[in-house]
Amino acid sequence: MSTGIGCVIGSLITGVIMDKNWIRTEARFRQQRGLMPEMLITKSNLDDFPLERARLQPLPYLTILFVISVVIYGWFLQARIHIASVLTSHFLGIVAREYHITKD
Repeated sequence: MSTGIGCVIGSLITGVIMDKNWIRTEARFRQQRGLMPEMLITKSNLDDFPLERARLQPLPYLTILFVISVVIYGWFLQARIHIASVLTSHFLGIVAREYHITKD
């Protein structure tokens, strides 16, 4: 159950993060190139658009969250802590993992 809910919520969060980051990167790109806001960005003027930066900028933070949640998950299992704690750490790991899957 925590896996399914984590996948759904993680996908939604990933979409919001990627949209905001794309808008911020596009605004910076338009400002540097002197492009008007109503001008569409097409393949002809997208040659030097920092696509990798727009897509991968939040990756280090979510990778750290994923690693921490996996470590906590293992520690909770080893310490035989209540199942709710185990499922919560599993949920956080799945939410962070979803960015890795849907960023492409």
